[in-house]
Amino acid sequence: MDLNLSYFQHQIALIRAANTASAPERWRHLGDASGIARRIGNFQLTQGAAAGAAWCKTAKLPEGAGL
Repeated sequence: MDLNLSYFQHQIALIRAANTASAPERWRHLGDASGIARRIGNFQLTQGAAAGAAWCKTAKLPEGAGL
């Protein structure tokens, strides 16, 4: 896994979510960011990196996200 690319994709998804006026579009981008964060966390955990747990926590969307 290319972590730099994954970090970049995560940030782009968050930026897109912040810059859209459409709630469904925002949640789609947040869902994308969540999935990327989950993959980063899982990869880091398989490598023994303690930071993986934090990425797995960020992968959760707020209640009522509708996803």
